[in-house]
Amino acid sequence: MNKEESLALYEQGRKAWNAWAERMLAERTYFKERGEWAKERDTWIRTTNAIFFNHTFEEIADFNDFVFPGAANFHKVQFFKDAQFVSATFSGNAAFDNTTFSTSAWFIDVEFSGIVSFNQTKFLEDALFHGAKFSAAASFFDVNFDTVATFRRAFFADQTIFDFSKFQKQANFVAINSESHFRLEHTKFSQVPDFEQAHFVEAPRLDIARIPRSRRLPISKQRDDTGKWRALKRLAVQAHDHEREQKFFAEEIKAQRGVRDRAFPNLRNLFHKEKAVWPGGTRYWAGWFYQVFSNFGRSMMLPILWWCASTFAFALIYKSNQITDCDPWASALYLSVRKGLIFAGLADTEKLRLTYECLYGDGVFPDAVAYAGLGQTLFSTALIFLFLLAVRNHFRIK
Repeated sequence: MNKEESLALYEQGRKAWNAWAERMLAERTYFKERGEWAKERDTWIRTTNAIFFNHTFEEIADFNDFVFPGAANFHKVQFFKDAQFVSATFSGNAAFDNTTFSTSAWFIDVEFSGIVSFNQTKFLEDALFHGAKFSAAASFFDVNFDTVATFRRAFFADQTIFDFSKFQKQANFVAINSESHFRLEHTKFSQVPDFEQAHFVEAPRLDIARIPRSRRLPISKQRDDTGKWRALKRLAVQAHDHEREQKFFAEEIKAQRGVRDRAFPNLRNLFHKEKAVWPGGTRYWAGWFYQVFSNFGRSMMLPILWWCASTFAFALIYKSNQITDCDPWASALYLSVRKGLIFAGLADTEKLRLTYECLYGDGVFPDAVAYAGLGQTLFSTALIFLFLLAVRNHFRIK
């Protein structure tokens, strides 16, 4: 059909359209059974084409439960109101390239048997594809999703690409099933995408997608993204992407702050036995320590810098308690380095004795120095551990 014939049949409604579609599908079966398909194929394809190229739907476009026996061309179409394709069946290829959906696009439980393309399409409001079935290749190249985009429970049987697409708000891929290549090259997510319970034959590469970091939001707008980061971490593990695995683990910890983990106790919960007085308090502050001093075990330089800074700081403390005349700076720095290294065997005990005598005199050892040394040893132990952990993570040492 040409464009005018397609629009005329559409205006007759679903019943008339599907009756025509059934006749066309029956014809194809008839031709194949009689061995005439090769001769009739081109004519049948021209007859079953549904062409809406460059058309403008000013009212609600109701294609719910429509059956498209051949190719469907919605290239450069503008939908000013809702575009409804709920439970529609596309038996041939379907093209929605350069199409604009001004309001919600409903593709719930739709079936695409042929190749489908939404290249450079604009979804100005919700794009709803949950339960959609893509039996052949699907292309969402350079698509702009202005609001919610949901592919919950969608099935992708062949190659699927979202290259250069932009998800301005929520991207929902919960429980999708992909049996082939799933690509997110240069895909930009403005919010954390949700891949919980998503199944892939081989996990997609996430290092070529742009995923934002966790952000602190006002309490009224805070959301729990912990599960989303955990799902992304699982995909990174499956893809053997160690760097992304560490990154998503860090974001998972940060996502819990202010949502599950609280910085300070809530004393009102003392009167509610079923509520914790200080939910996640230890994890909250331990996470901050882990972040500040080692970037969640990902930085080898941070523990070294903190160790150098603490060594100098404790040298000042040791010098401030000096009571004898000698070279105080050299002795104080030596004492601080030795305490910071925590390994007693790395320094001569005689040199240590002379250092104490130089700073404090023979037989004198101020209490402040003793407590400072204990604190430095504990702090340095933590920093050295974080450094070794970063080395392990960086070189993937098991």
